[in-house]
Formats: sequence, structure tokens, C-alpha cells
Amino acid sequence: MLRFFYDHWFRLIHNHLLIYNTCWEDSRIDRNLLQLNRDSTVLVITSAGENALHYLQDDPKWVHTVDINPRQNALLELKKALIQTDSFEGLTALFTEGKHPEYRTIYQKVRTHLPRYALTYWDRRIEVFSPSGPGLYFSGGAGRFAKTLHRLFKIAGVYDHVDRLFDEQDMETRRRLFETIFDRLMRSKKSGWMLNTLTFGFSGVPPQQLNAIHDVPSYLYRCLYPLFVTQRAADNHFWRLYWKGSYSASVRPDYLFPDTFSHIKARLDCLSISTETITQHLKRTPRTYSHIVLLDQQDWMLNDQEAFRAQWEAILARTEPGSKILFRSVCVDREFLPELASNALYFDDDSVLGLIHEDRVHTYASTHLGIVR
Repeated sequence: MLRFFYDHWFRLIHNHLLIYNTCWEDSRIDRNLLQLNRDSTVLVITSAGENALHYLQDDPKWVHTVDINPRQNALLELKKALIQTDSFEGLTALFTEGKHPEYRTIYQKVRTHLPRYALTYWDRRIEVFSPSGPGLYFSGGAGRFAKTLHRLFKIAGVYDHVDRLFDEQDMETRRRLFETIFDRLMRSKKSGWMLNTLTFGFSGVPPQQLNAIHDVPSYLYRCLYPLFVTQRAADNHFWRLYWKGSYSASVRPDYLFPDTFSHIKARLDCLSISTETITQHLKRTPRTYSHIVLLDQQDWMLNDQEAFRAQWEAILARTEPGSKILFRSVCVDREFLPELASNALYFDDDSVLGLIHEDRVHTYASTHLGIVR
């Protein structure tokens, strides 16, 4: 009954909300693994769009993003329009804190540079940047996820502990704080139930992915311990964003720094966007891709083996020997892959293992870099 409710809850959220207000994959890891260059042709799922922008720093021939949620593409289109019009001040004003007193003025200067679907969306939704509201980063699916976590920490009586954890310098103190936070969260019946249901729906975790996790508390412990104990969260813009609700001048994604902005702007003509699935795009395009970045989308296919095989058939038809396929999963191994994918790829696990300890997101059990034979 609970899983049935979750299925409907997730579909409701995904069909009506902007889910991701920031990318939830570390582009620094991606770029190290992908090794893009001027001959690279890249296909990536849009999400919040900044990872596609970050790939432009490596001067690929082109980057194309796809997403079945047009709200995600509209978010990237807004960032793209601000970069296109050389509005670094406007970009940082809106996307550093997710709100700004001059949000309407900034938007009016760039709105004519948006395609129709994005213009329609932002004409109706630009209020999300109003300083009188929660702001972009506490709105949409992921924003509601962040706010729910804040409430859970208060329910469990560990809110101040989390605040200290972000800035603590000493690793042993971080370990003790983390163990206390985790233990109290798991002992709270109300917070434990919410961690297994509503919270994950907001964060964009589909039911089939949640089913694959099995033991949610153990999974969360394994993922979060390295982030908050071994690493220091003080410099981690991914997690600080959902604690503070904004970035800072020094802790922010690459596209919000002036030097990176200039490089991205110079390469922006190489970026294109479409609202469709990976399979739909690959079946209609004449292009071949040297790099395809699937994020965690493989987990979304676990309950539909026919669609899963069709996607890999399309991928292999539009790639060549040496093409790289990067994806993440909540599964610890690759046994879920269709046989044709396993036979067509070999995997560079050594490169992944050499970098994964530096991952600043670390919410997946595994990262895979497949190379077409």
C-alpha cells in the first residue's frame, strides 16, 4: 500500500514541478572521467543545466541536452539567456541566492532571448526569485526536499548539530556529530517514516530506484559518512546549498565564477536543448556521440526491460568504438544492465575508483564509465 501511494506521489510531483534546481552530479568528476576535447560530441540529460555549461569549459564540438521535463529545460534556457546577453551580474544575482530584489528587471532584459516554451514558463514562474518568498533553492521538488530535511532535523533535535557539522574542522568531532545526528534521526519514528516516503519523492527519486535501495538507513549512512566526516562539507557547494538555501561568494558552482562565465559564453553556440527522452532523441538525430552522460537514469528503467533494451539499442546505434557512456546507480554492480549493453561495453573501473573518493555529491552506490568496444 505504501509503495502504491509512493508511485502516485512521485508521478504527481514529476508531472507538475521543476524537480532539480541544481545538478546532483559532480561535474568535476564527470570532466575528469570523460576527458572532453575539441572533437567531443556530448549528449547529457539536462537536470538543472549547469553540468552541461561546465562541459563547455573543455571546448567540445557540441553539447546537446535532453529532458522529458520541460521545466528543467526552461531552467537551463534562462541561464543560457543570461550568459548570452553577457549578464554575469544578472546570472549571479538570480542564481547565487536564488532570489533578488531586482529579479523582475533582470528577467525583462533577457526574456525575449528565451524560446516560446521557456518564455511561457518563466512569465508565470519568475516570482520564484522574489526576495519575499523561499527562493529558487527552497522551491520545486528538491527545494521541498531540503525544507523537509530541515524539519526532520528539528523533530529529531539535531538541527544545531548539523549546523556545527558543516563548519567543523576536526575530523573526529565531525565523526561524533555525524553519528549523533544519524542515530537520533533513525530513532525518531516520524522522521524515519518521512525519510522512506515523502522526502524521496520530492528529491526526484523514482519508485523503482527506491525499491532497488532496499535498506534506506544503511544506504544513507554509507553515502553520507564520507561526505560529512572524511571530506569537509564547508567547501561543498552541493550540500551547503540545501542547508543555507543559497551559495556564497566563494562556495558556488563553476558557472557562477567570472573566468568560467567568460569561457562558457564564448562556447555557448555549441549548446543545444530539446524536450524528449534519450531514446527519442537518438532515434531521430543523424549525429553520433563520443560521450553520453545518463546521470542516474538507468535506475529509472529498471521496471521496463523492453524500454531499457530499446534505449541501449539507440545508444549503440549512435555511438562508435571508443565512445564513453557515463552513468550512476543506487545498485552496487552492473547486473541490471541489458545483455546487449554488457556485451558492447568494457568498463574503466580503475579511473572511477581513483576519483570517486573526491565526489562531492556521493548519493549513489556506484559510478560507471563504459567504453564502446
